[in-house]
Amino acid sequence: MNKSFWNEYGLKTLFFLSILTFDIASKRAILNSLLLHQSFTVIPNFFDITYVENPGAAFGLLGTIENPWRNLLLGGVSAIAVIMLLNFYLKQAKDNEIIKYAIIIVLAGAIGNLIDRFRFGVVVDFLDFHWYEYHWPAFNVADTVICIGVGLLVWQLWGAED
Repeated sequence: MNKSFWNEYGLKTLFFLSILTFDIASKRAILNSLLLHQSFTVIPNFFDITYVENPGAAFGLLGTIENPWRNLLLGGVSAIAVIMLLNFYLKQAKDNEIIKYAIIIVLAGAIGNLIDRFRFGVVVDFLDFHWYEYHWPAFNVADTVICIGVGLLVWQLWGAED
């Protein structure tokens, strides 16, 4: 196999698959070990693992729309976002490796949540950060990597020096 092909696509594919696998495995571990809304404390008054299901988008947005419309809408928007990111990767990322990896990170997270939506009709969330009784909405590995990837994209596209 051509070394440049491996460097361009092989390592990035392994990186993508490792993120996606970690997301799927973490959700499977939650589904296999906790009941819905069951929780255990990791760091008192700060971090719990709590199994919740998010029928909507980020932070439960659009979660009250009836199914199947909700999943069609959110699945369609996610699929369009994946296509747009792939297009951006192929046409615009060029030689910027940070942008390429940022797109890969976002894609892995988006596809991880898309898999949940098609398998379960909801997204499995479990990372529950809080300060005593004040909770941030629960999220998962896919949500985390999406935020990291978007942050890297913003930094590269608008904030980084050339």
